[in-house]
Formats: sequence, C-alpha cells, structure tokens
Amino acid sequence: MAQEYQLFLKGWVGGWDFDADYVDYVLSRHAGKEVHVLINSLGGSTDTAFSVAAAFARHGNVHVHYSAMNASAATIAGMGAKRITIDADASWLVHDCRSVVDICKVSTASDIARLAESLTQEAARHEKIDSIIAGMYSRRCNRTLEELRALMDKEEWLTAEEALEWGFVDEVIEPEKPAAAPADSVICAMKEAGIPIPRKYRQPTLTERITESVATALENLGFRKSKTVIEENMNTQETTQASETTQAPGATAAPAETNQAPEATASAEETRADAPDEVAALRSEIATLKATIAEMGKQPGATTSSVTEEPAPRSGSLDSFVSDVASATAALASIGL
Repeated sequence: MAQEYQLFLKGWVGGWDFDADYVDYVLSRHAGKEVHVLINSLGGSTDTAFSVAAAFARHGNVHVHYSAMNASAATIAGMGAKRITIDADASWLVHDCRSVVDICKVSTASDIARLAESLTQEAARHEKIDSIIAGMYSRRCNRTLEELRALMDKEEWLTAEEALEWGFVDEVIEPEKPAAAPADSVICAMKEAGIPIPRKYRQPTLTERITESVATALENLGFRKSKTVIEENMNTQETTQASETTQAPGATAAPAETNQAPEATASAEETRADAPDEVAALRSEIATLKATIAEMGKQPGATTSSVTEEPAPRSGSLDSFVSDVASATAALASIGL
C-alpha cells in the first residue's frame, strides 16, 4: 500500500525544497501525531541537516523513508527520526564533512605561513564536526565511533541491505509486486461455478470484439460519445451477469419480476440472434460513409466574395451522413450493443 507523506525533502539540503523552517512549520501542524517524511537528496548544508535532525527528535514521532540515492547531509537529517526505512533499490553514503579552501593565489612567505595556520585551524574544526556526526550515527547504529569514522573516511556507497546491516535504517521496504493472474485451473473453476471472469483475465467475446470495432469506427468518424455509450452498455451487461450468477451452483433461481410482456422478450431474443448480421451490415454502411467523407474532402471548396450574416442550413450529403450515423447508433442500441 502506498504511504501518505506529510513532508517531502528533496534536492539540496538547505535549499528551498529542503528547508529547516518549513520542516518546523509542518511538524507544528501535526503536533502529537506521527509524521511521515520522504527524503531523497545527495546532501548539502551540514547546519541545515543538524537543524532538521533536532526538529525530528523534538517532535518525537517521525518516520523517515529514504528513496533513490542519499548521501552526506541528507543522511544526517534523518538521524533524529524515531523510525527510518529505505527502498530496497536505494543507496546510502556517509563521509567526512567538507569546506571550500582557496589557495590559488600569489603569496609571500608570511602569507603562506598564515595560510598554513588557517588551514590547521580549519582541519581542527572539521575534526570536531566529524566527531559529532559520527556520534549521531553511532547512537543509532550501536557501533563504535572508530567504526563510524573509518566508514566515513572510506566514503563508499552502501546498498539498502548494507545500510540495514550497519544499523542506519530499521527496515528495507521491498517494492510491491503486481498481482499475479489467476491460474487456468482457478479460471475454469470460476466458470464452472458460474462466477463472472474479470475482463482482463479472459478473452473478449465475439460480441465484445464486434462492439469495439464498431465503436472505434464511430470514434474515427468524430462520434466519440458513441464509444462511451457502448462501453457503458457492456459494463451494464457484465453487472447484470454478475447479479444473475451470485447463487451457488445447483440452487434454483427465483423467477425475476419483469414488466416486459412475453412477446417483447421473445422479440428481443430474436433480435439478438440476428445481431451478427445486422452488425456486419452496419459496419459495411460505416465503411461506405467513410469513403464518402474521403471523397468530399478531395473536392475543392466553392469560392465566394459575399458575406452573409446568417449561414444557410446545411443540406446534401453531409446531412445525409449525419442522419445515417444516427440511425446506425440507434440500431446498435436496439440490439443491446
């Protein structure tokens, strides 16, 4: 079953679609309730990741689900969640933090000495932040800081199963498999019991194939509504069939009440018996009408230099065509198609 998420965090951590303030806003609107969050990000701002993780921890009841590829700050953001899951085909990456260092400039000896001191201080700050991140991972994974620091330094992608083994996530979610078609033996048993077979699991009947062909032809002629009407008639027939076969095999069905006279019923049955011939005639008529339209399209239009306020009523072959198609539609309806 598809999960309903209250929060989607994607893209750059710290960007407009992965913003700490928006996370606080959504969580405040679901105070005391479980919040489901979908994360799909390759990382970004460590500061934003810390803020999001802290917000999840304060809320206390957040389920984070990771999909596709997730790395860096995106993995930190989920550490405050109560429960973490991941798609079976998703991946996971943790690494040491990074910052931009600009050393591409002409420098004197004193400049280089000051730069070296600055880089040493920056490296010390990185060590502190990496220790904090490793501590967050360690508390969830129940691994030592040394193990997590080694994994961060290694910087290799983990599969969903590997992330589960490390303890970063609590569960790997397998993709839902499409429902398998019933076995032939099951379909045969359903037929014997008088249970209607769903259309997608059975071969269409001759009437359905003819109806579909006629409906397609009418649609190609511009009468899109006709196909809808025919499909509704087919659905009505299937519903009627289902209601007639709900009794157990061998049971005696009670006679259905009807307002139709016996003569009318017999007439309808005779009409259905002749249905294939009438449908074939209608298909032939439609083909002729299509050819007529094609010929009309080849004829050049008449030229005129005058303009009239009100066009004269159309007449001739086009009106005849419309009348013929209307007759065909009525004929189809009369035979229950």
